[in-house]
Amino acid sequence: MGANAYHPKRHVTLDKGKITLKELDHIVRYAHVSYGLYESDTLPQGKIVIHTKDHNFYTLEVHKPLQSHRENVEINIEDLTHITYDIQA
Repeated sequence: MGANAYHPKRHVTLDKGKITLKELDHIVRYAHVSYGLYESDTLPQGKIVIHTKDHNFYTLEVHKPLQSHRENVEINIEDLTHITYDIQA
């Protein structure tokens, strides 16, 4: 990653049993607005990857909105392991 690599230091607690990909997309993006990622004239580039216990993952491209056909995909909170960020602001 480059000199302007983004390394979030915020933890988000999720209380629900299941959550839609749309809700999770909103949470992870909104949680990091305070870092100034969406304040410049150009959108940041990169990915947010949501990892699950069964080694599956969901990739969110930060410069694009979530595709409508993925919005209602449900994820069990207990199956989440971690979220990785590779974002250039």
